[in-house]
Amino acid sequence: DPVGDEASRRHLYAAANPQHVPPAVILPYKKMGQSASAVMLDASDGRFGPFTGQFFVANYTLSLVMRAEMEWVNGVYQGACHPFRQGFATGLTGGTLTPEGQLFAGGSKRGWPVRGLSAMALQRLDWTGQMPFEFHSLRVKPDGFDLRFTTPVDPATARDPANYTLETFTHHYYGAYGGPEIEQADQEILSATASADGLNVRLVVGKLLPGHIHELHLPGVRDRGGRRLLHDVAYYTLNQIPKP
Repeated sequence: DPVGDEASRRHLYAAANPQHVPPAVILPYKKMGQSASAVMLDASDGRFGPFTGQFFVANYTLSLVMRAEMEWVNGVYQGACHPFRQGFATGLTGGTLTPEGQLFAGGSKRGWPVRGLSAMALQRLDWTGQMPFEFHSLRVKPDGFDLRFTTPVDPATARDPANYTLETFTHHYYGAYGGPEIEQADQEILSATASADGLNVRLVVGKLLPGHIHELHLPGVRDRGGRRLLHDVAYYTLNQIPKP
């Protein structure tokens, strides 16, 4: 069994105990959700939108659905989570995403505090067919990240480092319930380069920290139609830095 104290960190424990597999995607408490429930793979081949192969995670307390995507780096999975849809009628305790591209989610408030106030509900979520301007995915590089979008970015806003912010933080690794974000630090964005098709942006950052969540905001980035990102934040769980 893991034994930890105020000085213990998950990545230090994993380094000392090779049998320990770190979580691929951490969902920051309250920033993303609070009591995750159903995990749903999108195998709809585009019928549910542009996120085929990614995961959707229902949440009980905040009555919402999150999105997560992963990559394989140095022998472990890691990746990012993103906001997706909120405003469901009750606390979500189950769900499924059909091959036809329909997400069904439901549950009840069961006497616990939840954001959705209905005693119980079963709801269906469909894609309208209109492409949002969203993060598609993040991939870590030895010196930063490769960001992929669902629609082409505006080059002028995408190449300005001032339009990005990056913060890192981690948590204690011990048996006590709960735990604050610790070791918060702002990281410098050194450069941003957009691909010719506008679907990718390569960020070079001042520092990557294994064992830390990298919270990336893009408040100033627009697409070629001038739209803001529907959700301008992503949280990347960095277990390993890839080799150059």
